[in-house]
Formats: sequence, C-alpha cells, structure tokens
Amino acid sequence: MITLRAPPGAKGSSLAECSVIGAGTELFGRLTSSSGLILAGRVRGEIVIEGDLTVAASGAVEGPLSARSVLVAGAVHGAVHGEERVEIVGGGSIAGDISGACVVLGEGSEHDGRIELSD
Repeated sequence: MITLRAPPGAKGSSLAECSVIGAGTELFGRLTSSSGLILAGRVRGEIVIEGDLTVAASGAVEGPLSARSVLVAGAVHGAVHGEERVEIVGGGSIAGDISGACVVLGEGSEHDGRIELSD
C-alpha cells in the first residue's frame, strides 16, 4: 500500500499535480516532469522534476535526481538536489551527495556522502 503525502514544506502540491509510478514498475533512462512525482517503483537513470518528488518506502533510484523538494523513504543511489528541501525519513537511505537549501535526516535514516547547503 502507498500512502500519498507531499513533502513537508511543499508549496502548491496536490495529488492532482502528481504523477505516480507504482510498485512493480521499472523505468530505464531519463525521467522528467513539470509536475510532482511519487515513486513507489524503480528508476535507473536521471530524474528531473520541477515539482516535488517523493521516493516511497518501496521506491528505488539508481542515478542522480533533482526536484523542488525531495522526500526519501526508499533507497537512492546517486546525487540528490532539492532546490528547497531534501528529507530522508526513517528507513530511507541516500548513497550519494545531497545539496539543497534545507537538509533533514530523520531518525533511522541513512546517508553516505557529502551535504552541501545552498542559500
């Protein structure tokens, strides 16, 4: 089961503005969207989202990703950029560098890489 929620602090996010990639779906290549994305499946390649990105507990990314704000409950192997915010919640992990204006590492989250805060 997937619980849909916008990342904390997300502005103007609604489910009507989000695409969902369900569990059991696997994509290869570059993924772009002008809206938000909830990822419960797997992506191998670059992700560029203009809106908010949520990597659900069942979600996995192998490659760099960039979005307005990023919430990770699953696994990411690659650099992560959140223009406004990057948050890893308990059970989530990022193996790669993180950059953004605000970075939150929740209890039980894992991170292996550098963190760069921007203005």
